[in-house]
Amino acid sequence: LVSSGITYHAPVKYEVPSSVGNLNATYNNGVSGVGSTLTNAGTLGAFTPDGVVAALNDRILIYNQNNAFENGVYTVTTVGNGSTPWVLTRATDADSYGLKDVNSLGEGDAFFVQAGNTGAGETYVCNTQGVITFGTTAITFVQVSSARVFRGVRSLARNLCCA
Repeated sequence: LVSSGITYHAPVKYEVPSSVGNLNATYNNGVSGVGSTLTNAGTLGAFTPDGVVAALNDRILIYNQNNAFENGVYTVTTVGNGSTPWVLTRATDADSYGLKDVNSLGEGDAFFVQAGNTGAGETYVCNTQGVITFGTTAITFVQVSSARVFRGVRSLARNLCCA
């Protein structure tokens, strides 16, 4: 892994898949990225990134924003509901620039997706070259793997017997 230039971060619970695309959200850059947020600017409801309602403190990978400087890894700080907007805050291990550092974000940083209807088992790597200036630099990710994640013994048995 060292020779490949990949640094693994703590996994994310969900990704916002390309089928969802750009989130209708207001971006606030915080202080140079630290504390930056995405706040729901659309129809109020619980944050549902990949077909599943997220829980408080879930880590979310966002890589499809029209303003690519908004992309990154976020933590759910308000789940949202019919009267309260959801709020996502940049994860503390991905809110400042750094290379080969699990406490910063830079080229070669990898994130495994644990759950979701379409993203479970996928791994994404940040492929933004050079210094990332939060709120300015387009942050991009590329999918590097996709391993099917089975949900429970019944699902595994059904897939083994009927594949």
